Amino acid sequence: MAHAELAILGGGVCGLYIGSELRKLGHGFSLFEAQSVPGGLSRTLRTGHFSWDLGVHALYGKDPAFAGYLRSLPIEYQSCDREVKVCHVSDGAVHQLDYPFENGLHQLPDDDWEDCVVGYMESLAAGRKDFAHLEDWIRGGLGSGIARCFMLPYNRKIWNSPLDRISLKLVSNKIEPEPFEKVLRGAMGQNFVGRAYQAKFLYPKGGIQELVDHYYGAVRDQARLDAPVSRIYPADGGHTVEFADGSSGTFRNLISTIPLTTLIDALPYRELAPVRRELRHNNTLFVMVGLKDGRSFGNFDSCHWVFFAGDEVFYRLTMMHNYSDGFPASVVAEYTVKDGESPRPGAVAERVVDDLLRRGILRRMDDIETVDMRCQDHTYPIPTVGLTRSKEFATRFLAERGIHLVGRSGAWNYQNIDGVVASADAFLKAFTPRLSRELLPAA
Repeated sequence: MAHAELAILGGGVCGLYIGSELRKLGHGFSLFEAQSVPGGLSRTLRTGHFSWDLGVHALYGKDPAFAGYLRSLPIEYQSCDREVKVCHVSDGAVHQLDYPFENGLHQLPDDDWEDCVVGYMESLAAGRKDFAHLEDWIRGGLGSGIARCFMLPYNRKIWNSPLDRISLKLVSNKIEPEPFEKVLRGAMGQNFVGRAYQAKFLYPKGGIQELVDHYYGAVRDQARLDAPVSRIYPADGGHTVEFADGSSGTFRNLISTIPLTTLIDALPYRELAPVRRELRHNNTLFVMVGLKDGRSFGNFDSCHWVFFAGDEVFYRLTMMHNYSDGFPASVVAEYTVKDGESPRPGAVAERVVDDLLRRGILRRMDDIETVDMRCQDHTYPIPTVGLTRSKEFATRFLAERGIHLVGRSGAWNYQNIDGVVASADAFLKAFTPRLSRELLPAA
């Protein structure tokens, strides 16, 4: 069988971005996406006249150059001043706290405020630095009050894993705790902007799908949709990839942005079995509730997204109408599907509506025009304890065989879009000199 030079597995943002950059450099490749539409997690779904995303897709980055890059693309954006809240319920009353939770301590009821502040002071006095995992850090680093009121229940809701199995990398990479001076001053009522790099963000006016469509337009003639991978096995100087429809291709190099679990399951390498056992991820059921024309939500109506640690079925809501002036009023709720659970989507949707009413977010049932839902696999790769060592082994082992892991799902890194683009750029910087030596230029 003749060898092609390069295949990109996966047509989410990472795979499409890599393909568009390789196209600019004149390199040939084939791109394969399992679904009938590109985008992966970065999709804007249409239900009637409602547009809704699979979760929060605010475009921001710690590197200011990322905003400049986005604005260089032929996309019209809505520029948003972030409005994010944390819902706290005490004695049936809903309290809208500033985000992140530790910035909103002064908005807590008195008993919860005292519990959080005293517990935090006690954790500072203990002076611990050597935490073993996420739960240990929450209890020992933040104190009993913050743990009880938000951090433990919220993280138990979102993660499909016991918290004592989640690495401290989640703390440094995503939670980014505020310094103690800021927490204590905030508890006394001083207002701070938490995670200031998110405070202003961009959003494509037509939905995050516009970013996907831009990248896909550059690689359309080299991409194949409806092509889930079923098996990959070594061939002379490369690998043969078999697809679910029975077709196949042989390639010297594979760039894999598909979930690492899916890739390992398709490969014959027994050496990767321990890595596969280590990998855990979330699947998420997204429920969209759209309102009739002229109706509005109650609590949190002006927010972009909101976090929930209580007995609501969802852990986060995205208020889509605040992302783009052209979007009608709708909310997207996120529900983590745990291992061994087979939820009935209709039953979850009913609970979502009930909880929206209970929290005063939905004013009345009659306001609803439509409800839609989508279950999405591999929404969050979970940074478990010991994962770094396993990933390093898998990355090295596969790279030696011409299979290169990139992106949120491909490299099993919990990243936002700015991190995905940065990791893709870093990969291309290291890999394209080799491409220049080995790959034939595109015809």
